[in-house]
Amino acid sequence: MSSGRPLGAEDLNRSLASERLRPGRGLERAADRILWTSTIAALPVGTVIVHRSLGPQLLLEDRLLSFTFAGWEQSRPRPTSGEVPVLTPPTSVAALRHGFEPVLHPSAWGFETAGP
Repeated sequence: MSSGRPLGAEDLNRSLASERLRPGRGLERAADRILWTSTIAALPVGTVIVHRSLGPQLLLEDRLLSFTFAGWEQSRPRPTSGEVPVLTPPTSVAALRHGFEPVLHPSAWGFETAGP
């Protein structure tokens, strides 16, 4: 959107939908989220990545937390290098990088970093 005008809510919603979802309906659409790749060091706090065996992981400053429907669990140290598949849309990652502070579930703050 380089038209020179401010990005409106409708434009932003359309952009985020195209970054998050593949065409389709219902479970077909929900089960096939669009992932993209980034170095983990370049990703800000609040980004969600997808670990091959552990599933969705929330990035904090020094740790990763696993997603569960009860909240964020199983703290482990955040890697400092390597490429990862990213679930959070690029537009949202850019907002996080530029100062947007997400409101995280309280479970995200209840863990000490555990060893590997």
